Amino acid sequence: QAGGAGEGVLLAAEEERLVEDTCRLDAEGEHVPLARGGGGVPWLDAAAEEALAEEDELWGLDPTAREQLCRLWMAKLQEPLHAELAQLCDEHEKLVKDKSHLERSLQHDVLGKAALVGITAPALGKLASLVGALEPDVVLVDDASEVLESHVLVSLAPTTRHLILVGDGAVPRPGTPSHRLGRQFRLEASMFGRLLARGVQHAALTTQRRSPPHLSHLLASLYPPPRDAAAASAV
Repeated sequence: QAGGAGEGVLLAAEEERLVEDTCRLDAEGEHVPLARGGGGVPWLDAAAEEALAEEDELWGLDPTAREQLCRLWMAKLQEPLHAELAQLCDEHEKLVKDKSHLERSLQHDVLGKAALVGITAPALGKLASLVGALEPDVVLVDDASEVLESHVLVSLAPTTRHLILVGDGAVPRPGTPSHRLGRQFRLEASMFGRLLARGVQHAALTTQRRSPPHLSHLLASLYPPPRDAAAASAV
């Protein structure tokens, strides 16, 4: 829903831009409704437009003047539509903003009553303002080694007192949509990986409970041999 609202705002802005593109400015900076000329047809000044509009001998006009007159007629016919479309775009954009604000308010009221809120990393980028309004005291990031540092940063609020990162330092670094920009600005890194590279004190799990011993020890080349819990040994 949030994505739909954003697309609606962009669509309204694009429509308004298209309406403005079909106009030009006069000496006072006001929009003069006149269709954009094409094919190298020059613009007319106000005096030339008035003289052309009052021309009676249409067959005596050269092809360029005929096209200019045709565009002038079309602009006069479309001028009320352009004004109406611009007004509708403004109303639509206002409604989209009001709808988005109402949805965020409802989401905040519901999530504000929850003791624990879970959210994916992509959604966090879209709902950063909502997460910040929740003022979380503790932020827990699972698979932190696969989450971009920027996503972790937007989840932090001034009220956050604890940040817990749970991850695997042996997995590949997270990627960005643009590989070139990621390499250029060093975006393809997680906060988890940066902190480990800086030697920040951390705790490693030494007991595994998910795999039977004959499988868990296959990873000895990547991790120190873990201690198998009794539940794992019984698998």
